[in-house]
Amino acid sequence: MSGHNKQVAVEDCSKFISLNKLDKDYHYIKLIKSLQDNWGLKYYSKYTRGFYVSFDMDYEDLVFQALKKKQATKEKQRFESKENSD
Repeated sequence: MSGHNKQVAVEDCSKFISLNKLDKDYHYIKLIKSLQDNWGLKYYSKYTRGFYVSFDMDYEDLVFQALKKKQATKEKQRFESKENSD
């Protein structure tokens, strides 16, 4: 935080190499499915930019929140375009 460069030995970085596996879709989907099966993760990403996850909400509530935000964004854009055209 003081602005000085810090060099890390290659041996210290070896534990972070496994995170590169998540760049591949297969490993990412495998992780999501494992969290859904073992930890109760709810995951929604259909027709959205990004994804929505929750451990507490029901799946239906999560989908509703995702769609509500998507519709609200469209309505806001529509409203702003009307103001700009007037």
